[in-house]
Amino acid sequence: MGRQFLIFVLLVGPISAVHVKIRQSEPKCFLEIIRHDIVLVNYKSPDQGPLPPDPADQKNHVGLNLEVYSEKGKVFEGRTEQEGRFAFTTLGHGEHRLCFSVAGQSLGQDFRLNIDITQGLPYIDYEALAKKNHLSSMELKVRKINDEIERVFSFHAFFSSAHIFSQ
Repeated sequence: MGRQFLIFVLLVGPISAVHVKIRQSEPKCFLEIIRHDIVLVNYKSPDQGPLPPDPADQKNHVGLNLEVYSEKGKVFEGRTEQEGRFAFTTLGHGEHRLCFSVAGQSLGQDFRLNIDITQGLPYIDYEALAKKNHLSSMELKVRKINDEIERVFSFHAFFSSAHIFSQ
């Protein structure tokens, strides 16, 4: 049983994609075990209008907020666009709560949200990398696999050192 759980966490750990609906006054929170590292939250909210550039207009804008909490308190807060990315650095290892909520009066509208959370290695634009370095499609695939192996090894080292699975 323990071995199956370990494999599951290692496979799901580095990248976790989620698709949810968020309603007014019903925030959605996700718990993630995050090591002291850079965290990228890529998101897409097709039901949301563009965020106004003027901060005064943003107060009346109906959209989604992201708040991230560790055991020490709030780590990050931000307003979402229709599509984008948040990046923040965690203050320490452990469980973090990522909470999305509706800001403003949505008049009963639900917001669909697609989230992809990545830890560790920064986002790599593989298409731009292939053009810049003149990589063939096979060389690009090998590069992607090597980067993914690095992520898995990094997570394995973190979970081993944290003794999360020891009894």
